[in-house]
Amino acid sequence: MCIASCLRGPRPNPGYRTSRTPYLREIMDALSPRHPAQRISFMKAAQVGATEAGNNWIGFVIHHAPGPMLAVLPTVEMAKRTSRGRLDPLIAESPALRERVNPARSRDAGNSMLSKEFPGGILVLTGANSATGLRSMAARYIFLDEVDAYPASADEEGDPVTLAEASTTKPVLKNKTTSSLLKQPLTLQPAFGQSCKTPTINAKLSLRFWRVGLRSTLSHNSDS
Repeated sequence: MCIASCLRGPRPNPGYRTSRTPYLREIMDALSPRHPAQRISFMKAAQVGATEAGNNWIGFVIHHAPGPMLAVLPTVEMAKRTSRGRLDPLIAESPALRERVNPARSRDAGNSMLSKEFPGGILVLTGANSATGLRSMAARYIFLDEVDAYPASADEEGDPVTLAEASTTKPVLKNKTTSSLLKQPLTLQPAFGQSCKTPTINAKLSLRFWRVGLRSTLSHNSDS
């Protein structure tokens, strides 16, 4: 379980429970290093908890599967806001994470706005508009959040997703927002189309969001 601050969502009571968003369980399970999937592409409606699933994955990596991790937001400024508003509270309110990531105020803590060091790994946050940030490290894990807001090119050096994925062959989470069945995000469609879908989750989510004209789907892309 991930302890989440009330500042990070609309609910006044703190605490994350997968029971509130059961459709995210299989997605988060697929992000485990033991799962054969190497890329998880998530086509979804807005505000269904996908970013929280990615933040839970960050916490899992820090605690259970440490290694170099890259989290990419649409801009560097959004990466800073995510660090302050979501990740810092996540670390501060979780004893297991607090033991592994020193406070930013400590001297030589290894914990800055865009970099969180922990035993066995490091989390680097950057923006899709920064080619330097996308090429700054060889990552074992990559979390690509709000991909539909990425620029077409990072500093005129190419597609941000391609630049980020070039640094790893390990699990990648693409979190992509779409607002209707007729307006699906084009940049995610190739990855989604090449993957093997999860029919059970897809059917449940399609039913859940059908009444509001939205759809959420999960796809895995395995090397097997």
